[in-house]
Amino acid sequence: FGGYRRHRRCFFNGGWEAVAKELEKELQDLPYRNLGRDDRCLSDHGREVRHPYLEEHFVQAVQAIPVSNRMSFEQALGGDKLLLRRLAMEAGLVE
Repeated sequence: FGGYRRHRRCFFNGGWEAVAKELEKELQDLPYRNLGRDDRCLSDHGREVRHPYLEEHFVQAVQAIPVSNRMSFEQALGGDKLLLRRLAMEAGLVE
């Protein structure tokens, strides 16, 4: 979904195109970076990891949403994860 400080930096250095490129790079690196670490941590505790948000159809659906609709950097911190924050509010997670 994006919206981290590194994405904010990309936005101010190169606009939405730079953010989209960074997100694509992160998606390609995911199996080698985050998933390996997560698997090691959970395996150490005798658990098996599940990644429902990495299901192929879900990832494709998220990627179809324009990057500018997933996050916003035009305001102070807090608007950065725009889509996730809106979904949370709709689910009743107002705080």
